[in-house]
Amino acid sequence: MKIDKIPSSIGDQTEDPQSRQPTAAVCPASGFDGGPINILIVDDEPKNLTVLETVLDDPGYRLVRAESADQALLALVSEQFALLILDIQMPGMTGFELAQLIKERKKTARVPIIFLTAYYNEDQHSLEGYGAGAVDYLHKPVNPAALRSKVAVFAELHRKSLTLLNEVTERRRAENRLRELNETLEQRVTERTKALRRSERNLSEFFDNASVGLHWVGPDGIVIKVNQAELDLLGYSREEYVGHHIAEFHVDQPIIQDILGRLVGGETLHEYPARIRCKDGSILDVLINSNGLFEEDKFVHTRCFTRDVTRHTRAEEALRESEDRFRTMADNISQFAWSADPTGWIFWYNQRWYEYTGMTFEEMQGWGWEKVHHPDHLDRVVTKWRQAHITGEPWEDTFPLRGFDGTYRWFLSRALPVRDAEGRIIRWFGTNTDITKLREAQASLLASEERLREQSSVLAEANKELEGFSYSVSHDLRAPLRTIDAFSRIVEEEQGPHLNAEASRCLTIVRKAAAQAGELIDDLLEFSRLGRQAMSVRSVKMGDLAREVADELKIMQEGRSIDVIIHDMPPCQGDRRLLKLVWTNLLTNAIKYTKHRDEARVEVGWMPDDASAEAVTYYVKDDGVGFDMKYVHKLFNVFQRLHAKEDFEGTGVGLAIVHRILARHGGQVWAEGKVDGGATFFFSLRKA
Repeated sequence: MKIDKIPSSIGDQTEDPQSRQPTAAVCPASGFDGGPINILIVDDEPKNLTVLETVLDDPGYRLVRAESADQALLALVSEQFALLILDIQMPGMTGFELAQLIKERKKTARVPIIFLTAYYNEDQHSLEGYGAGAVDYLHKPVNPAALRSKVAVFAELHRKSLTLLNEVTERRRAENRLRELNETLEQRVTERTKALRRSERNLSEFFDNASVGLHWVGPDGIVIKVNQAELDLLGYSREEYVGHHIAEFHVDQPIIQDILGRLVGGETLHEYPARIRCKDGSILDVLINSNGLFEEDKFVHTRCFTRDVTRHTRAEEALRESEDRFRTMADNISQFAWSADPTGWIFWYNQRWYEYTGMTFEEMQGWGWEKVHHPDHLDRVVTKWRQAHITGEPWEDTFPLRGFDGTYRWFLSRALPVRDAEGRIIRWFGTNTDITKLREAQASLLASEERLREQSSVLAEANKELEGFSYSVSHDLRAPLRTIDAFSRIVEEEQGPHLNAEASRCLTIVRKAAAQAGELIDDLLEFSRLGRQAMSVRSVKMGDLAREVADELKIMQEGRSIDVIIHDMPPCQGDRRLLKLVWTNLLTNAIKYTKHRDEARVEVGWMPDDASAEAVTYYVKDDGVGFDMKYVHKLFNVFQRLHAKEDFEGTGVGLAIVHRILARHGGQVWAEGKVDGGATFFFSLRKA
């Protein structure tokens, strides 16, 4: 049992006891937490309080002493009590008056009161006590057993009341929590419903507007939903796709059961390759990403993403084919081929390397190429190769390599850097070309050049002598010809009237022969000079040049009707003076070999060159006597004539001059003709 005493000084306070606040910590409502219950004992006699404490000595009780009504009121304000044992006769305020105050106060109105009195024994007093709210009325001296029994009843009643109150409180709290939970749950359900609707709306928008193909397939393989991107990809309408078995659109039928089986089993497919047939019959390579939707462990439908990788697949196939072709080509070329990483580590050689060196793939990896280099050149090659990795510039060098038989051959090695889109070197590709014969040929060429220089010196001296001889011959031949021509003219002028017809005819022949001999000398000198004269090459307007020559020649053809047609022609590169000589000879021949026609026609034009896009072909066409094509090979040789000298004048050097001029220009000349069907001469030159 625990005993607490209300301080006696409380009686000196003047304010209303019901308005006072507790000044010290006290126990909470008695018995509520399973501890002792609070019992307030009030008596102005301390010895009576001591008796009550002795009688009610019990660990289940906590007795609070009050020696006045004020102390009792203060205790009732501070804490809760299960029972109040109250003396009636007290100074200042009787027990009845205190009980009346207690009953008027809502917080204490239900506290049971047992009155103790030594004076009031009449029935009227008992009725007054019960009227004041007492539950029992005991007379002093108190029977301890009766008091303990009555207190025990009220204590137990209080405990049960507290238990019931606790249960009611807990139930109210539970109801409140349940109501709050229901409100929270209802709010969450509302929010979840809204979120679900938003999610469904977002999912529907995503499904319909996704740029990648989407479709759902039921457990029976029937397409139940598809988005527009997949319909656009395959070319079907929604009616042609939805409601049909997915196998209808796949090229490889067995994979359908595999896909459905794996998805029904709960597996997720990542990048599953498949081939789908479009409406137009074309085949697409696709990758499928898919999983299954389950409700209560029951498969509902698939969710499939279809990504078109046709271009990528075709590109990979083309790349593989290209790599196969490259390797086939690289293994069969006559050169050595190899590839290195950015550091210079060679990781691939073609078959020619292994055939030449006799080494294995493992032996040639990395820096294995050093093993086949000649030791006298190795340091230079390695230094230059490493420098190329720093600068990133193409690499080139020549050096000898040791074959499987121990002999060395010379090679030209080249390597080019292969860069990515950012310009970084990702690998090197190189080739080695056998130049042994070339080096031998170069050595032979050097010797030949030396001999050629010696021969050129001799030839230059011979040309100098030939030029002097040509001029000497020209002078020596022209002198007697001039004498013959001069004396023939004197005889003709002075003795002409006295000469008979035969003598006049012979004199004419002599003068004509002398003139022809002079022309021949001029042509031969011109022909000999063509090989020695320097050329001034520039752009030549061939149309203007041909018209210039034609106009000069027509002046000399008085009395003849000649229609010379010259088309517009593109310019060429050449020496204008020499090309004018070409036009002069060709147009002179065209006019000469049409002299038997009353009306002659000569056409000058051009055409693209079939042999070279950089060249142009010009032509001169006439409608004269033509020639027999079986003798065409003689046309451009000196002194070669296809017609009698009596029929057509000339020295037989003109076409040879044309041939030499065009040869010096790097061009060609040829002819086509037919007896009495005219002739056409063609020549090609480089475009301007």
